[in-house]
Amino acid sequence: MRYFIELTPKRRTLRLTAALVVALLAVGIDPGRLVAQGDPYTLDDVRLWISSGVKTTRILRLVQGRCLAFRIDGDAEAELRRAGAEDALVNGLRSSCQRPPQVAVAPPPPPPPQRSEPSTVGRETPSRYSRRVLYPIYYGRPSIATVFGGLMTPEWKGTDAGTHQVSLPNGEEVRVRMPEAPASLLTYGFSVGSAGGLRLEVEGYFHQTDFPTLLMGPAVEPFLPLGRTRFRMILGATGWLSVAGQHMEVIDETGAETSDTLSVVSFGAGGDGRVGLAYHPKPGMWIFAEARYRWADTFYRYADVSPTEYVEDFPWPKLGVRGPSVRIGIGF
Repeated sequence: MRYFIELTPKRRTLRLTAALVVALLAVGIDPGRLVAQGDPYTLDDVRLWISSGVKTTRILRLVQGRCLAFRIDGDAEAELRRAGAEDALVNGLRSSCQRPPQVAVAPPPPPPPQRSEPSTVGRETPSRYSRRVLYPIYYGRPSIATVFGGLMTPEWKGTDAGTHQVSLPNGEEVRVRMPEAPASLLTYGFSVGSAGGLRLEVEGYFHQTDFPTLLMGPAVEPFLPLGRTRFRMILGATGWLSVAGQHMEVIDETGAETSDTLSVVSFGAGGDGRVGLAYHPKPGMWIFAEARYRWADTFYRYADVSPTEYVEDFPWPKLGVRGPSVRIGIGF
């Protein structure tokens, strides 16, 4: 069965639009407010952002999406000024949409005639802020980047360090010296992506030419703030694809090194889980430290000599990673 959408004439389009508006009004939905989803922001939410250093432009963008739960009267403006609001913010909030929170409450008793109490709608001080409200005081924008350094523990499996005899495809046999694999690799890299969702991580080890290594993969890390303390818990996972090289010198009968080298490239896959802590001194900037448990293994390898001759029967080493690793870095 096939379904088709036919372009209607202008008169029919207007009728359908009017019918949709009537239907929305019949069920109590204001079509003009469909863009403002979720609960509006309270005065206490806005004061928290101001006192935490969130930029004026960021606050106005947030309010534009959900509106305000209070009126910008003289009392509200005074509270905003005490929190540190500038003229541009107050004027912008005054022109923003305002709607009360959709909660059924009994009307408060009228104030005494001799005193006028300010309106308290949207000004309650909650004992706990939602992650939606806390998000702007941790991150300055939806997209983020981090740079980091870490310590990884590799292992080469299949061939021990030392001298090995290798048969080349042309029948020639050569001897190669396999260096000792380092006990740990000082790695470095970066990540880019969403502050509270999916990211791309790239990590490498290139300053030691015998064992160059590159890892890349998607990472997920939910937003887990510890209240308004500016500390954030890190809990996440990463899936890795890796490329690792190993360069070995070809030696002659006397044991002296020649100008040729045997290079082995290993392609692997794996993943890790992590836990840690981050501190955000201001919105959009943080430092972090985390511990990881990493696993990765080789699924394909190839080797060549200097680098034109393909080697098929060399007892190739396999790069594997097992155990804990650590990482520290900064984000912005």
